Amino acid sequence: MFSHGLGRSSKPPSKPPSKPSSKTPSKETTKPQALTPEEEEQLRLDEERLRQEAVLARLANAGCICAGIAGVDGTVHGQTLALEADTCRRSVRARSKDQGLGAEMWIQGPSLAQARWHCCAAALGDGQLLVVGGFDENGLPLDTTEVVDFVTGSVQPGPKLSTPRAGSSAVTLPLPVQDDEESASGKPWIMVLGGYGADAGTTTEVLDLEAMRSHPGPTLLTRRACCVASMYGEDEVMVAGGFDEFASVSSTEFINLFKLKHTAVAEPCFKDSSEPGPEDEVPLHPADLGRAFAVPGPEMLERRAACTAVEVPKPEEARGRSKVWIIGGTNERGQRLATSEWIEVILPDHFEDGPSLQRRLSRRSSRPEAVVPVPAESLEAENESSAVESAADAAADADALEALEAAADGAAAAQGEVPEADPEATAEAAEAA
Repeated sequence: MFSHGLGRSSKPPSKPPSKPSSKTPSKETTKPQALTPEEEEQLRLDEERLRQEAVLARLANAGCICAGIAGVDGTVHGQTLALEADTCRRSVRARSKDQGLGAEMWIQGPSLAQARWHCCAAALGDGQLLVVGGFDENGLPLDTTEVVDFVTGSVQPGPKLSTPRAGSSAVTLPLPVQDDEESASGKPWIMVLGGYGADAGTTTEVLDLEAMRSHPGPTLLTRRACCVASMYGEDEVMVAGGFDEFASVSSTEFINLFKLKHTAVAEPCFKDSSEPGPEDEVPLHPADLGRAFAVPGPEMLERRAACTAVEVPKPEEARGRSKVWIIGGTNERGQRLATSEWIEVILPDHFEDGPSLQRRLSRRSSRPEAVVPVPAESLEAENESSAVESAADAAADADALEALEAAADGAAAAQGEVPEADPEATAEAAEAA
């Protein structure tokens, strides 16, 4: 027996219930009012707007994976995926290590118009992504780009590259300078650097998505493929690592977007950054960045290629610029690296009692579980080499100290101050005379 209304009183009724009437009251049926075509269109637009806002909220902290090689047979595909970082972080903390990540963390994106791998990508904002170059199914570099919209699911062709590239890097520039709301709605310029191709290793180009054109950019100092590039602060692009003609490299380069050569200057003059150089100039056209130039940066602690770089901004109260973390990669021996290092450039105005010249630092950070045990023989050899290096450093410091003392004596003599005579040296001179 099943009873309804368990919250009602259990007392019997005072009088028997009346018999139900044979006539059932007619229920009024209300039909939904038909919408006009204008109202239906507005309703559809509102639903689409809400859907796009939800997708943008999910993409706010997501990393995108664009195309690649699928499966062991090496089939090239053009699918795109986006991983929700917050959901993944919460799930990883809640689950054990032996459990896999759920499929609900991945957002299926639109498929590319052309299958490609070893491509690069740059964010355009508002859920849009520019996919650049890469290899096709036959292993040939591509000169095409595509604009992928994760919100609307559309894929549109982008500007063509001036030269086919694969294994290059793409950086979203803080240009053009946005003064008003109308210019803020435009798309940023994209700088593509290096890569595999006939003329791709030392060249760069700037893509203008509004005009759908490509313009030559500054020339790199070193041929690079599978390099990494990132914005360093608000006015510089940092390029690090990669393969040259022979192996992976450890050099870095910096390109200041607002230090442009004059048109009459053919080659840049590499001076210290504290000395006066080209005047600051705001690029008004992508072709203006062809007058920018690269200067050498700090050497990395290891040779790295096919690595990843992430800019880590500093807090507002901290002095100096942001750091750039360089993670993983492969070295000149083809070994996969489990270490990482950060690069920081400290300018003279960022510290009070430091040297007058610019300092460039590169430091390493590695996880404890990534450290490989070293044999005893290698450790002894390393200790011996460290002792030799320490002795060489001490000798170099002594030579530097003697040079400083000689310079000080010379400066004192130039000012008319005669240094105190050494009695022993005077006696020896007298005996010689």
